[in-house]
Amino acid sequence: MSRKTKPLIESIADRDQLIDAILERFLIAHDMPDDISSWFRKGKVWLAEAIIARDFDSLRELLDGYRETDRAVFVEVTGLRLPKGSGKKPYSMLREWCGLTSAWQEHDEAKRALSVEYQKLDKRYGGRTDSMVEGLQLIYADGWTEIRQLTDQAGNSFEGLFRPGRDNEYHPLSGPGLKKQSLFAVAGKYWKALMRLRAAEAVLAVENDRKRRAEITQRAGQVVQAQSAVQDQPIAAAVIASAQTPDMSFFL
Repeated sequence: MSRKTKPLIESIADRDQLIDAILERFLIAHDMPDDISSWFRKGKVWLAEAIIARDFDSLRELLDGYRETDRAVFVEVTGLRLPKGSGKKPYSMLREWCGLTSAWQEHDEAKRALSVEYQKLDKRYGGRTDSMVEGLQLIYADGWTEIRQLTDQAGNSFEGLFRPGRDNEYHPLSGPGLKKQSLFAVAGKYWKALMRLRAAEAVLAVENDRKRRAEITQRAGQVVQAQSAVQDQPIAAAVIASAQTPDMSFFL
């Protein structure tokens, strides 16, 4: 039974040699000669460096349909079998390979969703968009962060925006009580995207703080081990010297 070979990225320790090897794969895959123009070579060197660094923001371009050749080289070099297409599965696989968590992914998707909603507002309202966005951000900063499902006297369900712990006032986000020209009627989708991003930021901040504390603890442990090793050296040297020095007391 043949032993499974390591992917190229794990087989070459020297960084420069690894970049050259990945670049060679790109040139072969694109059927390009060694003397190809500098812009093409520079672009593939940049991509090789992104693969080595596991830079998700740069590598996510490989999920686009027009990058199939580069994507095939990535699979060959890394051994990560990305499914075809640009759906959630290849996105998540690439994100995990780059060492990023689901909390990072939610934050990334929330940022993109907010950007999409901003573009929609800007396309419709132009110069008024920034003032509307600023107003929504001030509302959020004032503590209006909790959405609840409510029912009016006629039995209609709607969403209301509350400040946690303050049940006596709310802003209607839907239903008959929502005025057509109100800020939430005009920019309600942006508001929900903003809330999603703020929630994702909070989760990611906790995760990053946990990682930072773990790294500090790990570094502190390494320092203690190093100090302990230094302190033990004189003792070890004395033991070795004692073992190597013959006992002359018999001759005295």
